[in-house]
Amino acid sequence: MRRGIIAIGLLSCSCAPIVLSDRVDTQPVSERKERHIRPDSASTSAKVALVDGGAGLQVSVRQSQRCDEVVVGQVRNTRHLKRNPDWTSTVLWPGAGVVGGGLGGWVLADASNVPSAGDPYTRNPVGRNGAYAIGTGLLVAGGAALVTGVATAARGMDLDEDLGTTWLRGGSVEVACQEVPVPGIQIDLLPVVGGLETSPARLGVTSAAGSLRISRVALRSLFESTPGAHRARLRFGGSNLDLDLNENRAALRREALEAVSRSTKRGHFEEAQAEQNFADMLALDESAIPSAPSRAQEPQGQPATLEASRGIILGSCNVEDGTKGMAMGNGNGRIERGEMVVVTCHLENRGANLAFPFRLDVVSENSDVILSGVQAVDFDEWQPAEVKSMTFALSVKKRYSLPTSTPIPVRIHVARSAGQLLVNIPLDLHLFD
Repeated sequence: MRRGIIAIGLLSCSCAPIVLSDRVDTQPVSERKERHIRPDSASTSAKVALVDGGAGLQVSVRQSQRCDEVVVGQVRNTRHLKRNPDWTSTVLWPGAGVVGGGLGGWVLADASNVPSAGDPYTRNPVGRNGAYAIGTGLLVAGGAALVTGVATAARGMDLDEDLGTTWLRGGSVEVACQEVPVPGIQIDLLPVVGGLETSPARLGVTSAAGSLRISRVALRSLFESTPGAHRARLRFGGSNLDLDLNENRAALRREALEAVSRSTKRGHFEEAQAEQNFADMLALDESAIPSAPSRAQEPQGQPATLEASRGIILGSCNVEDGTKGMAMGNGNGRIERGEMVVVTCHLENRGANLAFPFRLDVVSENSDVILSGVQAVDFDEWQPAEVKSMTFALSVKKRYSLPTSTPIPVRIHVARSAGQLLVNIPLDLHLFD
């Protein structure tokens, strides 16, 4: 009975369950991109960049195809097998082996002391040979149990197995591909004024690199012919691209004002006047000025009439003829021929509130009196007793012929932003010989 129970226990230990945790990890190794050209997908596009400080443009025309791009990646697969053997298989088997081996060794060691079967003085049913057999059996059984325990423990060790590499394909994405420059294509620029295209300006054809440089001279000619153009449409082949020209206008205006200063210093007043007129055209273009509110939108009691602006008067004008700002004079505080002076005039509203957009413009009524710098200032409102100031540069040519007793013919216009003149104020500026 005891032997049967022991055998069943040992058998149950040898069948002890092993809990497994099995997973496969992937690690990227490399990747490549595959592109497949879509049929009939060729298209032409253009890119425009500012050059010459914004006064010019660089146009690049490219032709490209549309492709389906797929990323194909190579990954390495590694299997991680984690084994958790039951505690009975790793404790009972080695324990049984140690106990069995120990008992077998003890029996063998003591077997020589067991009387033989024919000993006349003792009665031992086993005898010495039986003791050797039992000891050897226990030693063998203990060794087998110990080997089984070691093997079971080995079965419970973790395992990392390299499963090799595989290729995985991702989804397709549409991209531009095979982009090449387009030489010899005609480039036209159509200024847009009031939302309508005007006559196109033929700028030339693209070079072998597919590019065309639009110089400041070409853009200046464009603005001189269409002063109200703030946008344009670039036409190349059968395609179009909308352009914003405001940065070009600002850059050309800065260059024109710098040319005014240089020409005035050299005494080239005709050139200075031409540059000033061009700068004024870019700055005072009515299409860039927001429309004034209609009479129905104006506050009650504040109509845009001469009556509302009758109280605007000239306070004083200060003359700087030294070397500050744009001034280039001898510093005696007087306006003299050939000098560039800076004039600041102050106007006060001694009448009703002007609660509508308006502007102050300084105007020369003699071709020998050249104005430079800021010649127009916009305001949203002019409250009673409020003082508005305006600063501008003035130069009188040496051939100026009016007598010094007559004020220099320069006036400040107070006008609605929509163009209605409200007040025409002469300035009390005199020339000294």
